[in-house]
Amino acid sequence: MRRWAWIGIAVALAAVLFVPSLASAGSVQPLSPVLTADGRLGLDDVLPNDSSGAGVQWSQLAYNAGARMNRWEFRWDRIEAQPNVWDYSADDPVVQSARGGGLSVLGILIGTPKWALAPGQKPGNGVPKNLGLPYTDPQNVWAEYVRQTVIHYAGEVKYWEIWNEPDLAYFWHGNADDYFGMLKDAYLTIKSIDPTAQVVVGGMVVPDLQFFDHVLQDAARAPNARANHGYFDTVAWHVYGPARGAYDNIMNMRQQLAINGFGGTPVWVTEAGFPASNPGGEPRQAAYVLQTVAYSLAAGAARLLIYRASDDTSNKSWGLMDTAGHPRMGYITFQLAASYFAHTQGIVLAPKDGVQRLSLYRPGQRSILLWDSTVRAQSISLPADQPSASVTDWQGHTATVQSAGGTFNLLLPGASYNAGVDPSGSVVGSPPVLVTQNNAVPAGLTATSTLLSPTGAGRRLVLFNPTATPAQAVVAPAGRFWQHESLSLAARTVQVVDLDLLSSPGFAGLYTFASSSPLQLLELSNAGTFSVVHASPTWYAANAPTGLTLGNPSGASASVTVTSLGPHGSVRSRVSLVLLPHGRALWSQLPALGKATLALQVRSDVPVLARRSDGGQLVAQPATNWSVLRPGRSRLAVFNADPRRTVHVDIARLGPNHLPAATYSVKPRRILLLRGRNARALKLSADGAVVAQYVGNAGVTAPPVVPTVETEAILSAPTSVTLFNPGQQTAHVRLTSNFGGGSQLKSRSLQPLQQIVIRLAASPEHPRGVSVISDAPVATSLGY
Repeated sequence: MRRWAWIGIAVALAAVLFVPSLASAGSVQPLSPVLTADGRLGLDDVLPNDSSGAGVQWSQLAYNAGARMNRWEFRWDRIEAQPNVWDYSADDPVVQSARGGGLSVLGILIGTPKWALAPGQKPGNGVPKNLGLPYTDPQNVWAEYVRQTVIHYAGEVKYWEIWNEPDLAYFWHGNADDYFGMLKDAYLTIKSIDPTAQVVVGGMVVPDLQFFDHVLQDAARAPNARANHGYFDTVAWHVYGPARGAYDNIMNMRQQLAINGFGGTPVWVTEAGFPASNPGGEPRQAAYVLQTVAYSLAAGAARLLIYRASDDTSNKSWGLMDTAGHPRMGYITFQLAASYFAHTQGIVLAPKDGVQRLSLYRPGQRSILLWDSTVRAQSISLPADQPSASVTDWQGHTATVQSAGGTFNLLLPGASYNAGVDPSGSVVGSPPVLVTQNNAVPAGLTATSTLLSPTGAGRRLVLFNPTATPAQAVVAPAGRFWQHESLSLAARTVQVVDLDLLSSPGFAGLYTFASSSPLQLLELSNAGTFSVVHASPTWYAANAPTGLTLGNPSGASASVTVTSLGPHGSVRSRVSLVLLPHGRALWSQLPALGKATLALQVRSDVPVLARRSDGGQLVAQPATNWSVLRPGRSRLAVFNADPRRTVHVDIARLGPNHLPAATYSVKPRRILLLRGRNARALKLSADGAVVAQYVGNAGVTAPPVVPTVETEAILSAPTSVTLFNPGQQTAHVRLTSNFGGGSQLKSRSLQPLQQIVIRLAASPEHPRGVSVISDAPVATSLGY
């Protein structure tokens, strides 16, 4: 790739904005040949090489672009223009050139000669006669053409696409039933000659998929359909119109395949094109090529071929090269696609705020592809998981960008070619930019956790390194470790992980986390904040939620029992669940039970994760000492989880109306309800382990009930931190607030039973790590 020595990536990318409109075929210099392509990309209509060797070597140009397949029409009306007179002279040089140049061939079987038409059909795209006869009958002229062609290219052509866009009347004059009959005969004929050959359903193009679905229904009902996979190996789609349509239509095809019993069938894009003669010229074509590849592979396409390699005789200029073999800008973006998408282990589409974002995961490397739909350039920020990254523009220019405050600040060039043509960018967006970072897994990761993540867009995981030494960490969706993100955290700094870039916003699984030293974690989403939950075989709540999310972080199934207990310890309901490995499930109470104050108990045969859907607290390990900050008029539920032993609880209230300490007895599996009585704080001490939780009044938002600890490091994006000293000695507290590389230190002394509030300037968009260290037990609560 060509490199700039410029340091400012914003300046570099801004300069690129003025290049596209000046580029034209013949002035574009291709990048270095793509030798590492993985075979997923190809080109339509790669012409045969000049046999003299002095002219254009088309297969070499295609190979250098990163193409590894040539799609070519073996037209029946040319090969057998007269019955039983076979002529492959126009096609043999194509196959020889392709194979000699490192390209496989996808052969299209198409084109009915006039003599082979069924009654009333038109030449070229009409239904062949005698389709109803067995494929072995010589009078089945379609099957005979297929047989002769496959035999002629035995050992040379392994992929056969049956017709082209049969869902368009322009290309196929029959109906879906006629097409399936032709597909079935072709499949049986090809497999009888070469069982290893692959049969592709002709590329469809109509988004409503009615024709496609009809063919699949025929395939599902056909005799011996299951033994022959419906008489096809692969299905194909053609991408024209809006680039985004590639993603949506492929996903719809995959859904239709699953509905009809063919889930898991590979989907190929055998045509995707945009002419250089469009009003925006070559730049618009180039952006379309890269964006279409991105959308298609993100949707799960197994292969993609761009239409076409070079211009034909029309004035449309479809080619990535002109008729003389000169590359266009689209040739460069095809090279970038072939290089950066090669050997990807995971591709994630995660649009945000109008910016299209795709994460490409390869061993030791992660690239994020970015573009938007605006005509003008715009600045964006991207979480920086490493100190630096390389940034490559759509024509292969590369520069280095350094992180600032935990982010990469980038300039996305605008789609100036859309001005006056498509200012909303509905067809093709702006020139894409690639941000590539080291993503190798560091050694020595020992501290591990499993996270129950929220679903939906805008999910973030914030990490805080409270120590004085740098730390390394890795976050990954459970079961998809190849989509991990490796992070470097400097001492006492915050780092943000965009979970949408690790897995799609609809991902409902778990996340695994490992670090070189203990870090503090907090998940953030558009819906608010979520505490990290750690695995435990038993969970308790002093009042039952109406919904509960459960996750299984292990590789084995988990048997879980959720029990709701009534006010007098009676069992109100019991639900048994089985969680699959790395799976999650939502348990919900009956509406009538949700109106009562109940205790909740979750038991599992292996440690599981649990979170209340109402944002309340679940406790894995009951404690003997609890502190409650600002209880106000809310009630406090104290639950004795022990089924055999009565627990005695001492309650001390602090505030203008505080009462003398009182002792209460809580029988086994019973709940004690206490009113806050406008106290500023409560201190609970028990002679056995209990669970404490707010039971807030309507409209009351109360801070959490927390066990008292001597040293605590916390993480969030709070606007305030409330500290309470429940002891009888003065507590000396040091609070350090960190963001990026900066920090702010505040020291306070808390007298016995004193409560103070420390204000901070932070927001969820700019999370701040807060470290609290005390020489005596204190309770801490965060305000937002």
